[in-house]
Amino acid sequence: MKMKSAVVSIYFTIIFPALAQESEEIEKISIYSQTPLSGSTTSERNLLASVQMIKGSELVQSQAISLAEHMKNQLVSLHINDVQNNPFQPDVQYRGFTASPLLGLPQGISVYLNGIRFNEPFGDTVNWDLIPLAALESVALYSGSNPAFGQNTLGGALALQTKNGFSYTQNELDVRFGSFGQKQFTVQSGGNKGNWGYYFIANKYQEDGRRDYSESELKQLLTTLSYANKEHSFDITYAANKNELLGNGAVPEQLPALASRSAIYTQPDKTASRYQQLSLKSDNLINDQMSWQATAYYRHNEINSINGDDSDYEECESGLLYSLCEGEEDDEMEDEAETEIGELERVHFVGYDEDTWLSELTDIDADSIDGTYNTGFTDNKSYGAALQFVRLSHVDTSTFIGSFDNEFIFGVGIDKADIDFSSDTEFAILHNDSVDDDRSVTGIGLFDTESRVRLKVKTQQEYAYFLNTFFLVTNLH
Repeated sequence: MKMKSAVVSIYFTIIFPALAQESEEIEKISIYSQTPLSGSTTSERNLLASVQMIKGSELVQSQAISLAEHMKNQLVSLHINDVQNNPFQPDVQYRGFTASPLLGLPQGISVYLNGIRFNEPFGDTVNWDLIPLAALESVALYSGSNPAFGQNTLGGALALQTKNGFSYTQNELDVRFGSFGQKQFTVQSGGNKGNWGYYFIANKYQEDGRRDYSESELKQLLTTLSYANKEHSFDITYAANKNELLGNGAVPEQLPALASRSAIYTQPDKTASRYQQLSLKSDNLINDQMSWQATAYYRHNEINSINGDDSDYEECESGLLYSLCEGEEDDEMEDEAETEIGELERVHFVGYDEDTWLSELTDIDADSIDGTYNTGFTDNKSYGAALQFVRLSHVDTSTFIGSFDNEFIFGVGIDKADIDFSSDTEFAILHNDSVDDDRSVTGIGLFDTESRVRLKVKTQQEYAYFLNTFFLVTNLH
């Protein structure tokens, strides 16, 4: 399957000076540029928009273990949902729009790292565990829908910038220990000599988790080689992660009282990711009025998920034959041609004819099969490039409306992705006969045909945008 899309965005903006009687009474408002490639050219004389900034020094002082944890305490109108019960797998919500690692959830926030889109090409999900918090130099949250930030930028965009050898010139070792087996080791180093600079960070985080069978481990690496002079700068960045996260879901209200507050409902619930990205970012001055920026990247991320759960399948019989069926007796099936109200639909097993019964394949009683073992695998390979041109000018029309500054931005880009996704549901036995059981599931080797998914797709997005901003400088008193 191939998918192609093209987007063209156009902006015209006029910024008027505030009306006031005394200039010293005017509140100073910072105005920032709003394009993915403008992170290094942000100033107080760019496209008007609401933006919230977090500096790298503030991230260090917060002592947070994840970016989402810090943002919820510092950014207005942003909060997180910990339904996955792992600090590195939150749903980040801003004004009702979401950036989440959960596949299938509607995404409404675009995330950019060093001017490169960080949302996964499949589902636009955001894997927060891939971002080493200590490597961030700045965080900017832009509000509103801006097509220059790409698809699904409905509620806003999050622009992240990492450190390089010119912004960070220290050698640091950070060791932390906490409750529930929490251990974190971070080493980072940065420096420069002449026009060349380097930055390196390695981070390892482990915890056993507050609840049973909830251990997690992160291994993060990021390194940047930089070159900079008065007219040109470029950063070559390589990032890699090897993470295994466990986040067990909510439990019935009665279970903590019967077992303990650390009890889980089912297990395992694990997400393992293997991530690599190589990127290039360049910023160049043509003269005092013109500049251009560019990015290019290659990204590969493998995500493997395992989820043990209870089962909604029921036993159904026909004479001496028995099997598993879907639905409840009082349900109304959607396909009226196939079933009627009150009927159960028999499951079909992968690799067998549709009329095959469970009793013909195994001696296991259907009532004992009260769990499912769900697996999913996503292989995302994406690559792309973007180019942006900026021109500043001053226009003097004093005979008409006075003089004003003008900023013109034009950008183009292309993103491609090769996506391979698969998922399966295996019928299983849930070990929950007593409160002392570990509540794990054991597969029986039979899979549900209806739940099997195999998807291979290639996507290509081509886009162009331009923005023209007028800054009126005449005092309108």
